[in-house]
Amino acid sequence: MDRKTLVFVFILSLSGSYCLAQPKITVVQGTNLNFGDIYNTDKLSHDVTIKNVGTDTLHIKKVTTQCGCTTTGLSDSRLAPSDTGRLTITFNPANYGAGKVVKHVYVESDDPTTPNLTVEFAVNVTTLFKLDPPSFLFNDAKADTTYHKTVTITNTSKQTVKLSDPQTKMDVIKVSLKKRELKPGDSAELTVEFHPPKSGTYPGSVELMTDHPAFPKLEIKVYGWVTRK
Repeated sequence: MDRKTLVFVFILSLSGSYCLAQPKITVVQGTNLNFGDIYNTDKLSHDVTIKNVGTDTLHIKKVTTQCGCTTTGLSDSRLAPSDTGRLTITFNPANYGAGKVVKHVYVESDDPTTPNLTVEFAVNVTTLFKLDPPSFLFNDAKADTTYHKTVTITNTSKQTVKLSDPQTKMDVIKVSLKKRELKPGDSAELTVEFHPPKSGTYPGSVELMTDHPAFPKLEIKVYGWVTRK
């Protein structure tokens, strides 16, 4: 083999190695995660490990989430081969009732085979109280008219819970609670009297303090949509 041929073969081999070099993203814990149980009054944060298992530098362009209840933080957007980075996922279950919740986090990178990686996580949201219905809704109400609605509060925990007198900043409602000590499984009726003086929207809430350390405050939303007579 002459010298020119050897040089050509050498350049060709270098070119082939360069073309084969590419980043590859993976999640060490897997892309389907279970974060376990959480009270709907607590935020939950978990760290997952992003690793570049490819042969070229990985650039993470963007991380987005399915909804505003989930936020993320990324320790490093540039990972050399075999390097790892930390992706922190924080979930706020405040607007969810009891039950399983599944959410997604989307990671966009320059991995040519998986440019858009989806990380799915599941949590089991638990609550110390069951509300039936979950809020006070006064829809299509009329001005200068009195309405009454009741929410049943059930203690779903394993200990007796004491409730304070209900409080509200809404001057168009009056609130009454018939029972303030709930044993496990017990229920109490919270009644709202709504008397809007004029048309418009009336958003607000009723708050009750509890003696349970994991659930110090119970907030029940109030929504009013009022038309003229």
